[in-house]
Amino acid sequence: MTPTQYLKDVTAQLTLSPIIRSSLITKSWAREKAGYLHLRLTLINGDFVEIGEYFLMKNGECITEDYRYQWMNGKKIKLRKRWDNTRHFPDLDNFPHHIHLANGRVISGTLLSTLQVLQILQTEIKIERIK
Repeated sequence: MTPTQYLKDVTAQLTLSPIIRSSLITKSWAREKAGYLHLRLTLINGDFVEIGEYFLMKNGECITEDYRYQWMNGKKIKLRKRWDNTRHFPDLDNFPHHIHLANGRVISGTLLSTLQVLQILQTEIKIERIK
């Protein structure tokens, strides 16, 4: 998948996702071997998500290199969850990938793409609606 195709796939998912009320692509670009995406989303429950992802072509695939996916309440005051790979928790497994939780804890995470985060959000919103 090329960087251009990856951006098209993300844009398609934004349109198709049942949990996204609105989306704004504030910046995106694709070159032959790299790309960048910055999004702001409003979810069907009113929550806000901000996405920043820089990705590179490696072995014919787009691989996320640097990311921050921040999920907050609708007023953008309370963090629900943030996934990122800023290098400030070296003692965690899977360093530098980690997750900031709503209760202030930070736990080990894994490398994620925007498409994977959209799937996670969809699952968590569904679970929330069932409760």
